[in-house]
Amino acid sequence: MSAAPSHPVAAAGGASARVLIAFDVGVGIDLDLAARRLAEASRAGLWHEGGTSRRTGTFEYEPLPLRLASPAGSISVGGLAVAGEVEVTLFDFGSMSVHYRLPIPRELKVLRAAMPVLAGSEVLVVEARRRVESILARLGDAVDRPSVAADAEDYVVLVMPPEADRPASVESFDPQELAQLLRAEQGELSEEEVRDSTAERVSHGRSDLAVVDWHGALVIDADPEPTVEVLEFANVQLLEFRHLDRQLDLALSQAYETLRGGRSLGGRGLGWRWSAASRDWRRLARLQVEAALLYESIQNALKLVGDQSLARLMAATARRFHLHRWEASILRKLEVLESIYSKFSDAQAHRRAEILEWIIIALIAFEVVFGLLPTLGR
Repeated sequence: MSAAPSHPVAAAGGASARVLIAFDVGVGIDLDLAARRLAEASRAGLWHEGGTSRRTGTFEYEPLPLRLASPAGSISVGGLAVAGEVEVTLFDFGSMSVHYRLPIPRELKVLRAAMPVLAGSEVLVVEARRRVESILARLGDAVDRPSVAADAEDYVVLVMPPEADRPASVESFDPQELAQLLRAEQGELSEEEVRDSTAERVSHGRSDLAVVDWHGALVIDADPEPTVEVLEFANVQLLEFRHLDRQLDLALSQAYETLRGGRSLGGRGLGWRWSAASRDWRRLARLQVEAALLYESIQNALKLVGDQSLARLMAATARRFHLHRWEASILRKLEVLESIYSKFSDAQAHRRAEILEWIIIALIAFEVVFGLLPTLGR
């Protein structure tokens, strides 16, 4: 997985822990307007600047995210200090991802003790939220309906440079120690757990390796930035799928409450009930459209064209994060919402036709009575 180093830690050749924390911050971000509001931000600095892959393929965002770097300050977690700059990446579908780099020792026994501290670190989550809120305040109307969601999604990538005297492979590590590291566990794990923790692995050459698990990943590579960037995007995807799934649960709950509250599909009358139901259903229809657009934006934001190892890495990460299950759940709920809304629209059209029929009957009756009035007056 390798090209020219682009980051200070990677360039130095040392091992580092990359803590990635993603937040949902709104319905969408106008990245062009955001770039004007954040003068120091840039769409360069992404490893694939110019769009060309390290080998034969391309690594394409649509649109290209915006990246903002700022000094880390004095931040430490479990005895490890954040080094260099902290990067925040803005995605057009309403997400920000904060990227911390912490130099680490290479010994697995030391890392095993540090991993549970780094995974889900409250110190870093609070600090990342503060950075995101500060950026959000500067963006103003560049963000549609800005609001930092309560939940964050964090992920730890342990990066190590390759050793010249041996190839990078899972077999070069103690399986138990590696599994405990990836699972952020201190106690001894079963053989089944050990096998499962290292099942999702990808290599391009003899000197690189990526092992992906739920809490974190191990990456051995001379230039790990492409791999870290794919893992960062997958972490953002997981966050947005979870957020979208909750929004659809809320929409389905609102639909149920609308039906149960007397403003049902078969409701009678032309008063407030029908008008209120119409407002509720228009709101649900808007949410349905927004959810569908967000899903498509997330799905189409990143394309790996011709770069087979990174494409395999994305597929392995999707399996480990269960992204396909989240997608299936989202699509199923969108279909249910579409079905409910279609039934309501049909019922509304039927009700309007029924009202129109009664109006026509009333007009005919009025015309008959009006025509008989001269006869009755004799």
